[in-house]
Amino acid sequence: MSERAPAPSGLKVLVVGGDPILRGGVAQYLRLTLSSVTVEEASSALEGLLIFGAAAWDLIVLDLAAKRGLEPLIQLKLAIPDVPVLVLNVDPTPESIQAARTAGAAGYLSKGSPAPEWRTAVETVARRGTYPDVASA
Repeated sequence: MSERAPAPSGLKVLVVGGDPILRGGVAQYLRLTLSSVTVEEASSALEGLLIFGAAAWDLIVLDLAAKRGLEPLIQLKLAIPDVPVLVLNVDPTPESIQAARTAGAAGYLSKGSPAPEWRTAVETVARRGTYPDVASA
């Protein structure tokens, strides 16, 4: 088995989510674990789209709240189809993972996943790969 390549140097990541604690925690985790990363935060897909006009993002990490469904993901993928999206959610069922992938997500990660899984997911999706949630493996 070949060794995983690290996330690209100088990675630009946009973290989108309505929960400021989770959003800030994800942003801080990325800053602490990835070298040369630029991380910005947006409270909604719309705000993320406004921010996107100012910079070219390599990856979007999207916190999907259950009450909003896949709409924020669909909005982002319609507006910026070439930027991979890693979805964070509390529901790692195969059906939820498949629905997110069908809507355009390149990766899906349960919010309860251990820290090494977060890094693996971010690095994989940033390299334009797809990431299956641990629970579906």
